[in-house]
Amino acid sequence: MTNFHPDTKWLSEYAAGTLSDSQALCVSTHFAYCQKCKQEASELTQLGAMVFNTQTNDNESAPDLLQNVLSHINKDPGQADVAPPQNNSQPVTGHTDLPTVIKTLIPEGTDNLSWKKIGPQISIAKLSNLGDTRSVALHKLQPGSTVSDHDHHGLEITVVLDGSFSDQDGKYFPGDFLVRKAGEVHSPCTSNDEECLCLTVCDAPVKFTGFFTRLLNPLVAYQHKH
Repeated sequence: MTNFHPDTKWLSEYAAGTLSDSQALCVSTHFAYCQKCKQEASELTQLGAMVFNTQTNDNESAPDLLQNVLSHINKDPGQADVAPPQNNSQPVTGHTDLPTVIKTLIPEGTDNLSWKKIGPQISIAKLSNLGDTRSVALHKLQPGSTVSDHDHHGLEITVVLDGSFSDQDGKYFPGDFLVRKAGEVHSPCTSNDEECLCLTVCDAPVKFTGFFTRLLNPLVAYQHKH
């Protein structure tokens, strides 16, 4: 059951088309698990179109804003603004029960991605940056693993895709939408019986704060840039 959702600010900005492509991807992914948020975004889209349509003609920005909102009308909020995948003959392997918007980005499946290990318990597969400067990646945590304390140098959005993990603030399941702000510290740990797969979008690389895990910081920074 999905317990953590984007707030009204995120849904309003999604409906208005003002989120970056990578952040909109996270919201769209959440919609695949949460019909309530999906419906609320659809209603906000239509409400926004009505408001902008009544603005006076002397507001030069109104036509552009109206067009931006109208571009979302009759569009399924669960679909992201990404190009359709090319035909790929490789078999789809790995985590296969994923939202359509994620499958669109990785038509070959999770096992065929270029995974890079960040320590013994976590692997990262970099995805397309979708036209903005944020890092977009899948994170795979091994069963029963604990990620050392780390903080964030910028905004980080996480959407759980498969499995679950927990930290000092709660336990998170598929569809949960989490936002960590710069300076927040947490130490995620996964359940003992299954791997956890997450979508993450970061403004800046995380920074490990433990004595030994600080040695991983240069590697994490490299992964963020490449």
